[in-house]
Amino acid sequence: MKRFLIAALFLFVSFVSAAQSREVEVQGVTGEYIWMDNSEVTPKQARENALADAKSRAMNQAGVAERITEDFVVVSNDRGQSGAGYSGSSRTGGVVRISNMREETELRRGTGFNYLVVKVTADFTVRIYNEMPDPEFRIRVGGVAKSYSLDRGQALLTFNITSSRSGYLKIFAIPENNAGVMLYPNAYETRGMLNEGERVFFPTVKTLDYPLSIDDPGVSVETNRLIFVYTKDNVPYMDDVVDHQGVLCWIARLKPDRFTMVTETFMITRQGAR
Repeated sequence: MKRFLIAALFLFVSFVSAAQSREVEVQGVTGEYIWMDNSEVTPKQARENALADAKSRAMNQAGVAERITEDFVVVSNDRGQSGAGYSGSSRTGGVVRISNMREETELRRGTGFNYLVVKVTADFTVRIYNEMPDPEFRIRVGGVAKSYSLDRGQALLTFNITSSRSGYLKIFAIPENNAGVMLYPNAYETRGMLNEGERVFFPTVKTLDYPLSIDDPGVSVETNRLIFVYTKDNVPYMDDVVDHQGVLCWIARLKPDRFTMVTETFMITRQGAR
């Protein structure tokens, strides 16, 4: 299955050198995603890819330059914070707040086939930051597979992380449409810190496993996301709930030059769902 880092929340790095951050309002921007009948993309993924396209257009209109980097988008919600999600596009800039989002689907006819165009229209607030990300402060994640099958018994998650500088690591594991957990640190792995140039294999405790499961008995395929957040300062995660919204709201409060992050998406599959 194609890998999508899709979203409603994107963190962007700074592009201008101003004393303070500034905001640019961009209204009524429409993004599109062409959804073919034989596509493996879910309706939710199609909608979020259309949102990512709208976000990209909004960033262009705000005058933010393109750059390959991690990104997020901030969406207003009833908790008075920012929403959650991901996108595969890459930009410099600040944080985008999305409001008044509308969705529509249009059927188009091609030569010998039909296809759907998913459209998302929204108003965007682009906040331009002064801080630049630190290119020397980064982590590299390895060992996460694209999919794990439960058909042959229990599946275990393992991976490794290499750090360029000393820092503090938090790993969040969040299944699609469900609350997740802070995978690391935890009650058995309390260190929470990596040293410069260190390569660490997870789980770090030999007697500890990271088992994978699908909780819903009617589901045979579940999308899961790992969010690796590496900070220069030990910033606690204070929300009682670990979900996309809470985690990405927490990330949105971090200064671009004080952290880096990596996301990994994988599938858990099984046969015979009820």
